[in-house]
Amino acid sequence: MRVFLSLLLLTVTLCAFTQNYSIGHRQLAWADASRDNRPVKFEVYYPATNTGDNVPVINNGKKFPLIVFGHGYQLTYTDYKWLKDSLVTKGFFLVFPRTEEQLFPSHTDFAKDYAFIINRFHTTKTNSAVWYYNRIKNKYAVGGHSMGGGCSMLSVQYSSNIAAVFNLAAAETNPSAIAACSSIAIPALVFAGKKDCISPPASNQLPMYNKIQNNCKTYVLITEARHCHWSNNGSCRGGEIFCSPRTVPPGETLAITCSLLQPWLDDKLNGNNAAATNFQNILASANGFTYQQNCAANNVVADVADVGINSAAKAIKLYPSRARAGYVINISMPELQSKSRLQIYNQSGKPVYTKIITSSKNRQPEQISTANFQKGIYFILITDEHNQYKNTFVIE
Repeated sequence: MRVFLSLLLLTVTLCAFTQNYSIGHRQLAWADASRDNRPVKFEVYYPATNTGDNVPVINNGKKFPLIVFGHGYQLTYTDYKWLKDSLVTKGFFLVFPRTEEQLFPSHTDFAKDYAFIINRFHTTKTNSAVWYYNRIKNKYAVGGHSMGGGCSMLSVQYSSNIAAVFNLAAAETNPSAIAACSSIAIPALVFAGKKDCISPPASNQLPMYNKIQNNCKTYVLITEARHCHWSNNGSCRGGEIFCSPRTVPPGETLAITCSLLQPWLDDKLNGNNAAATNFQNILASANGFTYQQNCAANNVVADVADVGINSAAKAIKLYPSRARAGYVINISMPELQSKSRLQIYNQSGKPVYTKIITSSKNRQPEQISTANFQKGIYFILITDEHNQYKNTFVIE
């Protein structure tokens, strides 16, 4: 495991110093007219022509997704430099709200700030007078740590432009972030620390994950992580001495987080199938963490199981299990008891093939062309009146 974590630490180093893009920075303040011109101050980092303040966004013909990330209680954006270094260099706009840094913050206002920033960028990015003209995609995500993580859950209800949500050791808020998760229907990635004594997973992140309604969500519990491992703040970490056993340094927590978060965002915001495969492969390694996942193909399985149908995992035989696009996949059917449905889902949970099968006794293998399949992992699911069968294959 130490070898694996060493490699992950190298990943974080590469995230920080192997820069695909230079990092530009601007400090902005907008007024939210819907809330009595509430001033919303924020820092924005972006892929730039060169490193510096107020430098131009790089113009290489690409548009970049935008992420809003909220700080924890009594923390500031400066405590999350690692996130800036790991995401902006890879082609993301990253916004840190500077609001609700006071002793008694408003969780509702903080959440609305996330949505306001995203909505304002969305409606102005096609204005040729703005410095980010034509450089931002129609893809936005929200995230946060601790209080900011809980507020990321709250913020989803305030903007239809938010396409994905992630958070790090998210804390329950007032109003309840856990309750708000019942209406979240976008992809979600929830990180938790097993050694977290400030917002313990059992009463914070796990209930949030369980209530999220989206058809693809992932919960990652990092074995040695503490609450403050995700923030570069000595006071925060010092406060944990009285409630948490001594654990490994925060670098391992950040390494695991970075290795999963980058490909997940690349998949959800850029539609990168190779990144989705990378994310699933790292999850499957489960070194230094455990995880739960519920994606669309798995959701269908769960729905069938809920009504008492038996599951026979990997009862479908297929050849080849790894192929290039354009190859024919041969699927040998089990002996189905009645009319059944064969479905294939991609790794984002979208169905890409459906066929109704009336009989499978002595049936020749089903031959499916993958000419229109992109690279990635695919899930096969066959259901009849009594059973369900599943398997996977990979297009390389």
